[in-house]
Amino acid sequence: MHKRHVVRKADSTAIKKEKFILEKALTNVADTVVEGLISFSKQYLGTPYRYSGSTSSGFDCSGFVGHLFKSKGLELPRSSSAMAKVGESVEKGSLKPGDLVFFKGRGRRSGVGHVGMVVQANDSSVLMVHSSTSRGVVVEDITKSAYFKKRFIKAKRVMPDPSTSKN
Repeated sequence: MHKRHVVRKADSTAIKKEKFILEKALTNVADTVVEGLISFSKQYLGTPYRYSGSTSSGFDCSGFVGHLFKSKGLELPRSSSAMAKVGESVEKGSLKPGDLVFFKGRGRRSGVGHVGMVVQANDSSVLMVHSSTSRGVVVEDITKSAYFKKRFIKAKRVMPDPSTSKN
């Protein structure tokens, strides 16, 4: 039996700040599908974490990311470890909005246990939106988080490149 995490609802000041961060990130996104993913994610800021959750009443990390991509017609596997097996590998220095970032989970000796979606990447920061077990859906800078820096495993690009699509 899994423990249910009790998450306090994010305060409105934090949610407003994170919505502003996402709005700012949108100004630098050229891909309309990725722009839609980021815009869609805003409405879920502050949504609580729920083990195995994949609805607006509560998300786990892979449930949240899968929900975002499903809104744009892209089905992803249900677990973060399965998500990590799809798409093209991306170097940390080449991340762009829409890429998925994968991290070692708690209590695991190895392997993927957490996923988030990049919303902004530049020389000084990489912001991701994800469902945190302690804070629910939030925006976080993985380059400034000791927790995520030491647990980073890999990144994947699952969105088709619009410049290579044939019409």
